[in-house]
Amino acid sequence: MTKCLNPKYHPPSRDSLANQLIPAWYDIEKQNVIEALKKINSAAITSDGWTSITQDHYLTVTLHFVSEGKMKQTVLKSKAVYDVQTGPNVAQEIETILEEFGVREKIVAVTVDNAANMNVAVSRLQLKKMGCFAHTLNIAAQKIYSIDSVSRWCARIRSVIVWLKRSSMAKTVLLEKQHLLNLPQHTVILDVRTRWNSLYLMIDRFLEQYPAIQAASMDPRLRGPMERDRLERITDEDLKKAEEFTKLMSVMYTSTLCVSSDSTPTCGQVLPILQKLEEHFQVQENDTLFVAGIKKKVWEDLSKRYQNEDIRHFLEEATLMDPRFKNKLLADNIWERVRMAALIAQNKVSEEQEREKGQEQEQDNTSKEVPCKKVKTCPLAVLFEKEDKALQGIVLPNATGLSVGERVDRELIFYKDMSSIPTYEDPALWWWEKREALPILFHLSESYMSVQASSTPSERVFSTAGDTISQERSRILPEKADMLIFLQKNC
Repeated sequence: MTKCLNPKYHPPSRDSLANQLIPAWYDIEKQNVIEALKKINSAAITSDGWTSITQDHYLTVTLHFVSEGKMKQTVLKSKAVYDVQTGPNVAQEIETILEEFGVREKIVAVTVDNAANMNVAVSRLQLKKMGCFAHTLNIAAQKIYSIDSVSRWCARIRSVIVWLKRSSMAKTVLLEKQHLLNLPQHTVILDVRTRWNSLYLMIDRFLEQYPAIQAASMDPRLRGPMERDRLERITDEDLKKAEEFTKLMSVMYTSTLCVSSDSTPTCGQVLPILQKLEEHFQVQENDTLFVAGIKKKVWEDLSKRYQNEDIRHFLEEATLMDPRFKNKLLADNIWERVRMAALIAQNKVSEEQEREKGQEQEQDNTSKEVPCKKVKTCPLAVLFEKEDKALQGIVLPNATGLSVGERVDRELIFYKDMSSIPTYEDPALWWWEKREALPILFHLSESYMSVQASSTPSERVFSTAGDTISQERSRILPEKADMLIFLQKNC
């Protein structure tokens, strides 16, 4: 086809592409990223390790920051490491990556999973560690497996699903029943304990397909084999428990989506979601023993999380600095901490603002308006649907002649009086629109908005890496793999 389009064109050889063109492209794009990162004041990172199909261990670091009302992320590196992944070694590897991109002094916090070596590494780096909230929810959800009544009930449903997935005839019969009953032609789902929310998804799909499963089990082509395999019949009591379970755990599932698939999964969401879960998992008088047991087990684990004083304080301040949730916490001491943080942040950026004053004036003259985002339904909006209220903006009068402390107090008063914005709106865009009215709080908000609620951004890189280092390309060098992953995620 290329020859027909242009007979004179000669495509590059494999050697030229791998050893000249891609490295040259990588060098240019890497330098562009480094130059862009020089303009930011604060950022946060996520990090995690993974092992390729060739058993090479990689450490991935992603950077998150706010720029012109948009939350942005960059994959810094997917570095192959061959040392034992102890805490000190991981700390050294992360620090080397941060210094390579010139952002070591700009990092506010790091979001990682609960691995022991990551705890040591973050401590060595002297950074604030945010535990991955998605992992926290997953661990709490997995506690359900330890409840005997739930375990036995799940086993009965699981045995039927395993049998249906194993039999080719069962798949054919199930499709026929789905067509006759006008049900979605979905396959049944089997839970895996290490997979997030898989138990909820298994039961939810079972309820959806229950009429078809029941009809298939009575079909002569399957009834005999099922009886020979001694599969237990699903009773009405099992069905009732399934309905109670999905109703109860749907909030947990939606909460996980909020911090793993939402477009703005900042750490300011953590405490409001925990408040929502605490209210949802309170045992009520009319709860059955089945439901009450699940509620106690889940909340017993969640209530122990985020008890560290420094982390708790940071999450409280981040919640107040998120215009979607600033009215969720009403303690005066939290506002006082925000005031102190604003004073410290303003003193740090004053010198840099003076140095770049001329550049900022030129940028202001050529600034482009940020288009408003289209309102759309997201998991966070579903979770906080009842609490959403319309925003009524307030414009501040001139603050010329006031001291830094007076300006901070003044901005805090006006910020408190503003209405919360709906959860489906972008908080970074909201702060960008208020940057002239609330300049000090706007700069402070960037240090909180950049911190991620979960480490899923670094884990998403694993999918790209799996496509890059595939069975057919297993001999690709780690350095080339890093280049390809960097270019795919950042270009």
